This record gives sequence, C-alpha cells and structure tokens, in this order.
Amino acid sequence: MRGPCAFEFVVIALTLTVSCTTAFQQHTHKKLEVGELVPTSVVTRQHDMCFPSKGNTSLSDYDYLLNGGTRYLTVIGHYYAGCTPGREDQPAFSQFAASKQLEKIAFLETLKNGINDETCAAWGTLNGSFSVGTFPKIVNDQDRSLAYAFFNGPEHPAYVVLDHCMVVKAELGSLTGTSQLNEILADLTAKINEPCSRTEHVHQDATAPPATAAVDVTCAPLIGTQQTMYDVADSSVGLSNPRDLNFHPLTGALWVANSHTDGILKLDVNQLQINQVTTGSPQMVTAGSFKTDRAHYHYMDKISSFSFSDTDAWFATCQESPNNYEGMMKPNFFMGPTLFEDAQTKGKKPMNVDQQGRACGDAEGLVDPNASETCFFTHSDMLHAAPQCMGIVHDKGARTPYNNVYWAFDGHNGSLVRFDFEKPHYPGSLEHSLANVRRFPEIALTRTPGVVGHLVVDSDNGMRTLYIADTGANRVIAMNADSGRFNKHARSDLGGDFNLWSSEAASFEYSMYTCAEYTVLANVSAPSGMVVHGNVLYVASHTTGQIHALHKTTGAHLKMLETGSQGIMGLAVNPEGTELYFADGPANKVRAVRVTATCSASETAAATSGHVAALNFDDLTCPAPEETTLGVGVAVTHDVGYLNNTNMLDPAYGTSADCLACNDNCNNDMLLMTGYLCHVCLPNPCQNGAQCANIIGKGYTCECSGLFGGDHCQMVPTTSPTASPTTATPTE
Repeated sequence: MRGPCAFEFVVIALTLTVSCTTAFQQHTHKKLEVGELVPTSVVTRQHDMCFPSKGNTSLSDYDYLLNGGTRYLTVIGHYYAGCTPGREDQPAFSQFAASKQLEKIAFLETLKNGINDETCAAWGTLNGSFSVGTFPKIVNDQDRSLAYAFFNGPEHPAYVVLDHCMVVKAELGSLTGTSQLNEILADLTAKINEPCSRTEHVHQDATAPPATAAVDVTCAPLIGTQQTMYDVADSSVGLSNPRDLNFHPLTGALWVANSHTDGILKLDVNQLQINQVTTGSPQMVTAGSFKTDRAHYHYMDKISSFSFSDTDAWFATCQESPNNYEGMMKPNFFMGPTLFEDAQTKGKKPMNVDQQGRACGDAEGLVDPNASETCFFTHSDMLHAAPQCMGIVHDKGARTPYNNVYWAFDGHNGSLVRFDFEKPHYPGSLEHSLANVRRFPEIALTRTPGVVGHLVVDSDNGMRTLYIADTGANRVIAMNADSGRFNKHARSDLGGDFNLWSSEAASFEYSMYTCAEYTVLANVSAPSGMVVHGNVLYVASHTTGQIHALHKTTGAHLKMLETGSQGIMGLAVNPEGTELYFADGPANKVRAVRVTATCSASETAAATSGHVAALNFDDLTCPAPEETTLGVGVAVTHDVGYLNNTNMLDPAYGTSADCLACNDNCNNDMLLMTGYLCHVCLPNPCQNGAQCANIIGKGYTCECSGLFGGDHCQMVPTTSPTASPTTATPTE
C-alpha cells in the first residue's frame, strides 16, 4: 500500500497562471446575447440586495412596462469577491455610477463567494468606492441566477448594458477606464424615448392562495391497514450489498446502487409487472444490466447513495470511500460526489463508452449482458469535499441556472454539505473553477459505517425542507433548505480549515455556512433510507428492519411496518405512487410493499394532497459572522497538481521512476488525471489473468490468455457449442 503525495510534491512539468478569468473548455452556458430581449422570468426575479441597503431588488424596477412608465438604462457588473482585478474595477465602476445619479441609469452588481452583510459592505466601500443615493445596488448572488442570465461565469469582471426596452445592447470586459461605457450610455440615452417593439413584460400581481385549514394526517397510504411484501430481485441478477435505489425519471427502470461492485444495477420492473399479470402473483426480476465507471475504484468506489435530477438523465453518486484504490494506496480522502449524465453523447463527447473511450450501447448505453462488449458510464464532474459520503439528494427547487445542486452527508467530517456543480467539466477536462461547496457544521451528523444516511428534499408545503437521516445519532433532522448564511471561508488558501482540492480560482467557492433553521423531527433507531410521499415521510430503521411512517411536519408517528429485513437501506416509491420499494443490503435483495387494505378515501386525500401545518424549527440565535472583511485577493501562479485548470495533464507522470516502481511518491489520482486507466499502480480492469495495455487519454485494451474472450477476457472458454458466456462486466 502506497502513501498519498502532499500537493507540494505532486508536480509535473507544466506551469499555469491563474487569473480571475479561466478557460472553460467543455460547457458554454446559454446566456443572453447582444440583441436579445431579456425574458420576463429574468426581469421579474427577485434578488437579495445587500448594499447600500438590505432588501429585494429586480430588473422590473427598471422596466418601464412594469415600473409605472419610467424609462431606464441598466448596467450590470459581474464580480467574485476574491478576484483581484474585480477589486480594482469596483471603485471605478462605483464612482462612475455616482456620477450618473441624476440620469435614468440603474447600476447593479452581482457579487458572489463569501458574501454576508459585513463583507458586502466591505465590497461596497472598497478602496474609495461609494454610493450616492440609490446606485450601485449590490446583489448577494448566492444562487448565480442574475450572473448566469448575462455572463458565462469565467469572464469576470465583466459588464452588460441593457436599453430601456430590456434588450442587451453591449458587453464589456474589465474596465481600463469608463470612456467606452460612457459612450455606449450616451448613445442609448439619446434613444431612450424611442418605442419598443414588444409587450412581453406584463406585470402580474402575485395572488396569495386562500388560507386552508391544516388537515389531520392519520394514515400512511403506502403501508395502509394491511399489506404484503414480496421479493423484487436478489443476488441471482447481480445484487451485491444494495444500499440505495431510485426509479429513473425518464425510463421508469429501477436503478440499484451495488456497493460491493461499485456501480449501478438496472432492473426492468415493467417486466416484473407483466409477469404478475400473466401469473397472478408477484414474480422476481430475472435479469439485470450492470454498469459502472471504468475507474470505478475512484469515481464510484463503495457507492452508498445516488440521486437523479428528477427531470432528465443527470445523476450524482456518493461514495463511502477514503480513496485507497482497493488497498493499492494509503487513503488520502480525495473524495466527494461524482456527477454523471445517462446519455449517449454530450456534444461531441460520448457519455457511455467502451473500454477504449468510444461511444457504445443503445440510446441508454445498454448492451446485451452476455455480449462481449462492456459499456461504462463516464463521469462529467467530481467535487472532492465529502469523503466517506453516506447519502446524497438532488435539490430540484434550488434557484440555480444549471440545476446541479446536491446535498450530501459527509461521513468523514460529520457534517452536512451542499454541492453546486454549476458547470460540469465533462470528459477530457479537469476544470473545476465554476462550482460552489458550502459546509453546514451546525448540522452535525454521525456516520454508521456501511449504513446509508439518506437525504430528501420536499417542496410541497410552502417551504423547501431538507430531511436528513442522522444514522449514528438515531434521529431525523428537518432543515429549511433555503436558510443559512456565509460565515467564513473553508478554503485553506483563504484562511479556512479544509484542503483546497478543486481550484484556486476566485470563482470557486468553498465556504462555511451558519444560522440554518433546523429541528429534530423524530428519533428513529439508525435511520437509513427515507422517502417523502405526499404528507408522509417514510423512514427505514436499519437495526430493527422497520419502516416508520411519520407526519412530515410534526414528526407524529402514523404507522410502523415490520419488514424482517436483515439490514434495510434505501427506500423508493414506484412511478405509479402505489408501492414502496426497499433495499436489504446484507440479504442482497430488493423487496416491495403491496397494500392489500387501503386507508379510507378521506385519510388518503389528507395524507397525499392536503395542506398540513408548517414545520416549527428550533429557536435560532445567530452569532456574528467570523468573516467580516474581504480578506486576500486571488491572483496566483502555481505548479499544476490537484489544483489544475487544464485539460488532461502530461502523461510522462506515469512513466516516472516513482510510478514505474509504484512507490509512495506515485499518486494514483494523478495517474487518472494524466490519462491512465491501466497502470501497475492501478487495479487491473482485465479478468482471468489477462494483462491490460493503456491508451493514453482514451482507455485500455485487454490481452486475453488461453481461450478466454470478450473485451475484458470475461468470456469463458467454449467447451461445447451450447456453452453460455459469462456476464461482460469488469471485476473489482
């Protein structure tokens, strides 16, 4: 077993200058371009203003169709608080705005990363900046909703100008003076009374829904008053310590996280239903399709949980791993959630690939499980801030443009973490500069090794609630998912206490948040799987094998079901909303609950769609933030290692004397980043004694011995014409 290399020693022959603007290779956000009309949804969206006063602001204040007829020009500045060039621009922009106070020109700033009231005020008064009267207004753009409407992200500082018709008229980079901006505004001011050829921005007053009495929830429809349970699948189809399960939002297939084989087993439960209709009784699924990443020992190692993005093919996985490459390297805890897209291609990049990195399989990346070709996921991004991760959930209600927000249970550090991948880097790139990670240490969590600690986000009762199974503390926590504020930086380079693995760019946020609203909803012995259905939160107890049905806002105990499970893990509700599925890890089974005697019609209505009382959170005493100044600015030069901002690194790393000797000075993470999937220091992907041969930056091949065949030498020698081949999946 080899040791991890400290960053100072993971250096190859490549040097990179990091400025506030970084080259983002793989993904371009569809921002508004010059000449485009700003959509009503962008114009009317409310933003949190933190300077010169607090409150809400929106572009509708400067749209004459919505503000009573006053015509404005609007200038928006795009900043990250840690960016040194941005700090140099801000005073000039602020003073320029002050010089235009008597004109109908609105000046707004979108400010991100490390922003609370105190740091926002520090930015607003930076180096002689000042505000006279109304402008500039500074928006604490935590969700990037204002920034990404007009900017791609890496280009900062940057500016856009909108005319009185809310049409984007100009884009500018970093200010070298204000003469160009002044000329643009002068030209647009001369045209400010010209008619606008649109009526799209129509103001609609928000009408509060009528008050509705809270219903009394007394029954759990997915358990009912009587029920039976049946086996859906077992080890005969490949289940091996299943720990989580979810139904694919597009295909309806049941996906199961196989912890012992580092991947996903896809089960066709539609066939199960057909079998039941034909036979009149539940029939188990008889075949499954297994899929993993080619470097599953890192990107999906000991997968504990996964979550779909609800509306498309994106999903993220959570790994209970210290990152030891199956015992071939001392753990360095360079781990966190991995983002995948279950699609055939993304632009020109294949997302389902064979061993050599070529597109494979059908539209879902599926191949015949008995075929000689193996098809793999390929990860789109990974954020390394939650080793030994016990649970993960997608937050579909987060106000972010990219819909890539996930909450995770960091088992190693014992805390809740919010990950926003923002722009995934996609295969072939190592770019991580556009992402944000927020730790909530007040939500202290206790890991139970080997037991998933699920998370669920619910938005159906007027508040976005995050439920967390705190397995080791025997409790279920409910938290306001929109609460919390920036307290201090987590980044070690900015004075924080956590290693900075991903990027030194100012646009990469790694923060500590406090003042979250939360409460202990209920005490349950070793809560593991959870799912919300209507007004009921179903919670699995790993130690007792019970499923508890709880009122989702009061925590009242509604029903308990004895499953007889040896170690119940994940829970999921089928797409029809009629049956509760659960994973029994030690038994290598997926089972389902079928209700045979239902709740009454009124009880079902109350439990599935009725209005329930709001959650009561614990009284909150919010201390002053620890970070009240802007701190150091980011503009550094460094040698490339973990903190790279490039495409794949120099493959010469893998042929160094240390790596050829596979000693403690060779780092396996760096081998992956330099294009190796086959190396003496990495687990061998080939089977039956075969040797692998690396194809730098693409993949590998396997050289089979004897009569073995298949891309991984997984096909057994043919002894007769009727012999059946083995399943074409790589070994551990």
